[in-house]
Amino acid sequence: MIKVVITDIPLRYFFYYQWLILGLYELELKKEVQFSIKPKSLIDLFFLRNYKIYLGARKYFKLFKEEKNPDYLLKGFVLKNGRRQDFCYDIADTPYYFNVDYLDLDIIYFKAQCPIEIKAGGFELTPEIKIPYHPVVLKNKDKIQPSMLGPIASFDIYSYKLLLEGYNKLFVNNIQKSGKLMCYFGGNKGPTPEFSYNPDLYLNELHILGYFGKQLNHPNEKRGIAARQIAAMGNRYDSRIIKEFTEGVAAPVINQQAFIPLADYTKHISRFNYNLNISGFRKSIPFRFIYSFSVGTAIITDKLSVKWYLPFESEVVETVEMGYLPNTAVDWDAFNISLNNLPELNATEILSAFQNKWAPKAFASYIVNTCINKLN
Repeated sequence: MIKVVITDIPLRYFFYYQWLILGLYELELKKEVQFSIKPKSLIDLFFLRNYKIYLGARKYFKLFKEEKNPDYLLKGFVLKNGRRQDFCYDIADTPYYFNVDYLDLDIIYFKAQCPIEIKAGGFELTPEIKIPYHPVVLKNKDKIQPSMLGPIASFDIYSYKLLLEGYNKLFVNNIQKSGKLMCYFGGNKGPTPEFSYNPDLYLNELHILGYFGKQLNHPNEKRGIAARQIAAMGNRYDSRIIKEFTEGVAAPVINQQAFIPLADYTKHISRFNYNLNISGFRKSIPFRFIYSFSVGTAIITDKLSVKWYLPFESEVVETVEMGYLPNTAVDWDAFNISLNNLPELNATEILSAFQNKWAPKAFASYIVNTCINKLN
């Protein structure tokens, strides 16, 4: 029997690992693996079962300081016939950031925001701005395997029942598609730039914006431009920006009427054929993808710089380069043509792709099988 043991789950990023954990529980129910979570610390064990207490302690008692070098890695191993393969699962939003100490070990390194290609020239924020990879990353890039992220929120990671309840909140009964395209973004402006002579270009968005200045524009600004274009397209189009800044005005307009509670989010998405994504936060892929796929809605996105462990097919349509490009460098005419010529949607096909490719059990199977193949 194949055994899968998780030994480390960083508490600060607790919810990000639950997609994989649920999938491993489902493999155990199918008797495909024996699965266990065995943290090295009794304190971690307590908080993994009682995460609300951890959140309270962090907020009200300040027991947990911000880490200078945050730990994004779930760690574990797979055992088969007495042989062991160690692995980790990196959920950091920055595609070009890796835990180089761990990457240098004999390990399979699963990266949720995995660059499409790891090149010596660095990761492109724009064609002119490339962030270099650490030499250890270039030396060990064959150990790096793409993975994915999915949203679940349970406060007890040992409870299959609670994880499943969180997962099932994604779904909508009797999906009815009445709209063509939607977008839903938090704001149309990035954070305030902060210049530093010793910038952290890997984990600090403010430093990125301050260091490169007018060489780039934050993706949120493009979201605002795109939202205005969608708003002008007619009745089957829905465009929402919650916090809207106007040039020359200090305070934003809060569009409270546009806000959608999380409990109603996938129901809203389910009414549309497509949901717009514009890559943000170092060009990472957001939960927006899974929220959409789970209700048979496809994504239209700017050119992706990261990948998941299987290729996207009809569930994703790519358009022009945006990301951190200067706003004036975006081909807005070509983008408009893309919006007006979206392929006909087969919602059943999107739902099938979700179950076969991206659901928790499919993802966990990929992790386990990749480790087994390395052992073989």
